[in-house]
Amino acid sequence: MKMMRHILKLLWNRKKNYRGIFVEQALIMLVLMVCLVGIFDMVKKYKTPGLLDVDNTILCGWNTIKGDLTPEEMADIYRNYESIAGNLKQLPHVLSLTKSHYLAPYFGTDMHMPVDSVVIENRRIDVFVKGSDEYGLSVFRPVLEEGEWLTNKKRDDGTDPVVITRQLAEKAGWSSAVGKKLILGSQTFTVVGVVAGLKQQPFDPSPPAVVIPVYLSHPSKIQYVVRLKGNEKDAFFLSFYNETKRQLSLDRVEPVIIDMETLRTAPVFTKTIWWVLLGVSIAFFTFFAFIGTFGLFWLYAQKHFAEYALRMALGSTRKQLIYTVIAESLLLTCLAVLPSLILFFLVYTSGQLVGFAVAAGIMVLFSVVSAWFPAWSVSRVKPAEALQYE
Repeated sequence: MKMMRHILKLLWNRKKNYRGIFVEQALIMLVLMVCLVGIFDMVKKYKTPGLLDVDNTILCGWNTIKGDLTPEEMADIYRNYESIAGNLKQLPHVLSLTKSHYLAPYFGTDMHMPVDSVVIENRRIDVFVKGSDEYGLSVFRPVLEEGEWLTNKKRDDGTDPVVITRQLAEKAGWSSAVGKKLILGSQTFTVVGVVAGLKQQPFDPSPPAVVIPVYLSHPSKIQYVVRLKGNEKDAFFLSFYNETKRQLSLDRVEPVIIDMETLRTAPVFTKTIWWVLLGVSIAFFTFFAFIGTFGLFWLYAQKHFAEYALRMALGSTRKQLIYTVIAESLLLTCLAVLPSLILFFLVYTSGQLVGFAVAAGIMVLFSVVSAWFPAWSVSRVKPAEALQYE
């Protein structure tokens, strides 16, 4: 305690000398905190439940070229879609094929998804509405936490089955959701399963959502997604095109095929590149700041060389001198961290504390490393030099 009071006194007496180091370290800490909190938030969002598995999955569909088709002609085209999908499902390199409605991820953000509300025990809750058939589980592989996936038929009580996300179950206050009823529009549904989440983009939160049977969806909104057995994408592309050409007139529809892995990679790559570039910039900034802090500590150590020599002459050990210089540096760093700490509690939440803690840890290491060599150099002074400086 006596040593700490002595170090505080030293800092106060040398406050003009250390003003530059304090400002520099406070600025470094602020930048590190903002960047690291952002990086940890990004990783945390990516790891939240709800990211669907799109490895070896292909979305295939058709765009209508002519917009003046009659309802009968469109109905005929939709039947051809079903026929093509049925044939694609039989291909040897196709593991599974699902018909879904807004379930395929990475198409836009949640802002582009249809929002409706469900009534649960006289409470109205906004949800994202998606659709799937019984093969959606094997294609997208959502994490099923409770119950089972959808079936392609009504239940014995006349209600339609529905799968909900854990986020909706929590909002409804259900610890166990299977068997519970909810109303969507004018229809009553029975919950048959609960998934951990359904994210539209890798860094989006998983919102409250329901997955209803795809037979309730309009044919124009249905998406066909295929999971392949292996790396057979080229073979599937060719099969899809040939099957479309055989059953549909290409002057009326345009085949569309999308590799789902590519859709997933783009936002992850963009975010990663941005943070890597920022991290490299911060690393250079921190390195040059370290050089500057090291130089200032070295300068101050040489400037007070006589004082350290005199302490050695009066009985201080080398370890005590090293401890004094490093403790002085650490205390200065702790004071420089305080503005960022205050800002953190004003702007961020306790869940983001890891980013601040890592930034503070880097600053402590920064402080020790930048002060160690100047501390070691002054500890090498010989007591006889005290007379020379005196």
